[in-house]
Amino acid sequence: MKARRTPPAYYVAAILAGIALGAIFFLVTDRLPFNLLSAPAPVCVILICVAAYVLYMARQVRRYVKGELKKLDDRTAVNALMLSKALALSSALLVGFYGGEAIMCAMRSSNEYYSGQILSCLTVAIVCIVDMFAGILGEKWCQLPSDDIKDEKSSDRAGNASNASNAAESSVEKNKA
Repeated sequence: MKARRTPPAYYVAAILAGIALGAIFFLVTDRLPFNLLSAPAPVCVILICVAAYVLYMARQVRRYVKGELKKLDDRTAVNALMLSKALALSSALLVGFYGGEAIMCAMRSSNEYYSGQILSCLTVAIVCIVDMFAGILGEKWCQLPSDDIKDEKSSDRAGNASNASNAAESSVEKNKA
């Protein structure tokens, strides 16, 4: 199975779907006696922590690919890629969702309650944008070199090993003579 980069159209589609869902959610919950708009402040902190963890895992894969890290568990690499993709797409959906709520609040900004909710919706949307870019960057860091590059490196290593073995054989022959 070959992992591919997530096409940018998927992010656009997720944002547009999120805008529609956010607007629908706003209209459905508009008549409720309690607040369901935006997200509490700890949610923003949790989203930033998730992005930091995903970037940490993706950086481990990047260090392994560059040769800075000698050993990496296969599951860690796969988990880093899956979490990066999931973070990017879910954050794109949340950007649209909270953006849709902010748009609907802006339409009713004459009401003091809704004008206060615009800032909180936009704050969560900005945090989700940061998460989305963290997921995209993590996905890029998890990209492994192509098979051609691997073959060149392995042939270079094999060539160096054969040169070293040839040099060792010639030094053994010189010692015998």
